[in-house]
Amino acid sequence: MERGVSYKCWKLIQEILNDPELEGRFFLEGAAIYYHDNKVGGLVYHTSKMLNLLAALLENEPELKASADLLCCGMALHDIGKVFEYRDLGPGKYWYANHRIRGIEFIARHKDEIIEAYDEDFYRQLQCIIAEHHGEYGDRPSTIAAAIVHFIDTAESQITGLLESQIENQGKRVRNSDWGWLEPIPLGQSGKTKKPQD
Repeated sequence: MERGVSYKCWKLIQEILNDPELEGRFFLEGAAIYYHDNKVGGLVYHTSKMLNLLAALLENEPELKASADLLCCGMALHDIGKVFEYRDLGPGKYWYANHRIRGIEFIARHKDEIIEAYDEDFYRQLQCIIAEHHGEYGDRPSTIAAAIVHFIDTAESQITGLLESQIENQGKRVRNSDWGWLEPIPLGQSGKTKKPQD
């Protein structure tokens, strides 16, 4: 995703994701235990799908390009604490100190390099994204950036959850906790599902 994101931003993200404390687990851990992308590599897959949605948003809303680095960095690192909250697709040792707490704790290790690359406002906005990206399921967003990441995170995870449920149910109706039963839709080959039953 280019779309206005600087090389400086990609370099910073790469440096943070290669921090030895992460043990390379950002690329191995799942994105959730039960709901979506609970598979090896699910966390990086969820994050990359969010970045793809951000690329479309930056194309459709060009005024956001001035904040492309912040949104991209926030999107890439919003779930970084899951590396500590989860372990091998299950709860980690201190799972109760959730990924938002652990993410802010981890990102503090990189405070100086983030501020040097950008400024303190960028760093504080990044903290807000990590802390507030769960919206009504956690702390409510206090910045536009945290709200945007929340909306993209919610859309991506909910759509993935629906598709995973349909695949698991082999094309039969899917039970959604908010809306009850949902009729399935046709899925392509990668969906590995049969046509909906008549």
